[in-house]
Amino acid sequence: MDRRTVRFSDLSEQLITEDSALVRIVVQEHPELDGQAVEIEAHVDEARVITDAALEGRRCRHLQRSARRSPGG
Repeated sequence: MDRRTVRFSDLSEQLITEDSALVRIVVQEHPELDGQAVEIEAHVDEARVITDAALEGRRCRHLQRSARRSPGG
């Protein structure tokens, strides 16, 4: 008898059919974690969206701080 392991994204419940499309996201800091890391499995495309959003948010916060510091802003 053969066995097959199937994986689903913890974020979208999407079936992940290729091992190369599976990523593991480790959340180390969050107010609701009580100091313990949480591991999430997701599709690589979902992780890319999260990364892009985080980087965009970081860029926006940087621009907001820079605007507050500028003498003309």
